[in-house]
Amino acid sequence: MSTPWLNGCNGAISLSFDDGSQTQLDIAIPILDEFEKNEVKFALEVHPAEIAYDIATAQRALEAVDFHPAFGFNFDPSHLLWQGIDPAMFIDKFPDHIFHVHAKDVAVRTNGERGILGSHLPFGDPQ
Repeated sequence: MSTPWLNGCNGAISLSFDDGSQTQLDIAIPILDEFEKNEVKFALEVHPAEIAYDIATAQRALEAVDFHPAFGFNFDPSHLLWQGIDPAMFIDKFPDHIFHVHAKDVAVRTNGERGILGSHLPFGDPQ
């Protein structure tokens, strides 16, 4: 039987690095402690709009929870690639903190007319 995991995305466990972060950590750490007692791992999906969206902010997130053994990442290389981040570097940096993987791909197609955020085109639009 594998270890259960909870994929975190968009506020599943709310942490920030703003002034209120200590209060948030006071709430999050006991939740992570309960996860650990029940052999559940929390896998934060690393992407923009989350507290961890690149290697530096993933490191900050781990430090914020004192490298809690129940806190790690859902590795989705597509979120890193379109930001220009090398996914292999993420794996090398956090091998023990990647609890889940999304297997999908992304292509970055810029032509000087639109940016990497997609210019609000419909999902999958090849423009």
